[in-house]
Amino acid sequence: MDKTHYWGVYFAPNDDENMINQIFAELHFEKFDILGVNGMPKEMIQQLKEKITEDEKEIEKTGTELAQFWKDVEDEVNGIYSALSDLSTAFEIKYFSVVKNGYFFLVGWITAVSQKKITKSVEEIGGIMLDISLPEEDTTNEPPIKLKNFKIARPFEFFVDMYGLPGYGDVDVTTFVAITYTLIFGMMFGDVGQGFVLTIVGLLMWMFKRMDLGKALIPCGISSMCFGFVFGSVFGYEEMLNPLYEAVGLGEKPIEVMDSINKILLLAIGIGVLLMVMSMLLNIYACLKRKKFGEAIFSQNGVVGILFYLSCVSLAVAFMAKKQYIPNRVAVIILIVGAALLFVKEILIGIIDKHSDWKPESVGDFIAQNFFELLEYILSYASNTISYLRVGAFVLVHAGMMMVVFSLAGDSKNIFVIILGNILVIALEGLLTGIQVLRLEFYEMFSRFYGGDGKPFNAVTIKGNRNLKFKTINVNGGN
Repeated sequence: MDKTHYWGVYFAPNDDENMINQIFAELHFEKFDILGVNGMPKEMIQQLKEKITEDEKEIEKTGTELAQFWKDVEDEVNGIYSALSDLSTAFEIKYFSVVKNGYFFLVGWITAVSQKKITKSVEEIGGIMLDISLPEEDTTNEPPIKLKNFKIARPFEFFVDMYGLPGYGDVDVTTFVAITYTLIFGMMFGDVGQGFVLTIVGLLMWMFKRMDLGKALIPCGISSMCFGFVFGSVFGYEEMLNPLYEAVGLGEKPIEVMDSINKILLLAIGIGVLLMVMSMLLNIYACLKRKKFGEAIFSQNGVVGILFYLSCVSLAVAFMAKKQYIPNRVAVIILIVGAALLFVKEILIGIIDKHSDWKPESVGDFIAQNFFELLEYILSYASNTISYLRVGAFVLVHAGMMMVVFSLAGDSKNIFVIILGNILVIALEGLLTGIQVLRLEFYEMFSRFYGGDGKPFNAVTIKGNRNLKFKTINVNGGN
């Protein structure tokens, strides 16, 4: 058997040979004749071995001749290939140029950091007029985007690109994603040992496969290790770090997961409220950058939206926990005023941002539409906040899954079961945690401030190394 075929041999009496051949033909077996080989099987094998030896010598001889030939013509061929590569690049650029009255016009985008270099190169060529204008001066075309982030945040450009690049003048969310994704992943997958494994896996994925996901997995694994110290879990062993806590004077682990279910779930909701407010603050910042002052103030994700949302949260906490972070009377006033402003936000935004169509065409349609939109805002605030319960839920699920693993291992702590269980938890829950955190980023956060409608900047480049490489295949299949 090889990658494409199953090989077989059969023996049959002379009288039944045709019938047997027909049976195998109906089974879609193809007859393969070994040409030039005769005699008994032992003799045939010897003949084939001799033939293989002759062919190997011929291949080696031909390879040597080809290598010598390439050595003689390498410089000439590489020169031709380099010239053709340059001509190919020039031909591609030709698509972006226009010729008129003996002149050619070429229009394109360049990065700000390359402006001086390009200007100098054009001046050295001579005979070319160069006109550089700022993106703000071109109102007909949307400038492309090239992300520029700190080295530690660059791995998460992979996720931003997956959703969509920011438009020109919008907020680059890569650093925000790097921080929030890493922290939330660590919370949901808090284990010192398993986090260490994820870190090593991410490092290997990057070193050997150059996978962007591997680079993003490294800080996530480190975050898991940090939260593992908070939860006191090492490959599911909940008591292994107790001597460490006693040595630093804590006495016990900071959080006993299975004894702090309500606390963990409430903490998850608190994290959700914080991230919701941060997302709306980013929306305000983005609107101010685009000079959309009406959106920044009166939209559901603007100043009014934040005040309305926080008043709802304050009243909910006062009702369930009997604690008032904002006096109830003040919260109710903010709630009512905020609801009224959100109800007429289209008019207010239209006036401030000078929209031409801010006046409603029909009062009845305006009231009905904005009533249901207000309900939608309230439901989205509630659903987005509750969605963060999955952070706490995954903390509990992780601890519960490891309890099941140790339960299956029995009193003898079967090491094989524990190792297999850890592998399954790392693979399965690690994947699910990554997906769930990405969902929180895309749906609960990005939806409030991020459009993702930017176009990537694809520079025209000439390859630095334009030399061909000659390879010969040896008889063992190597290069």
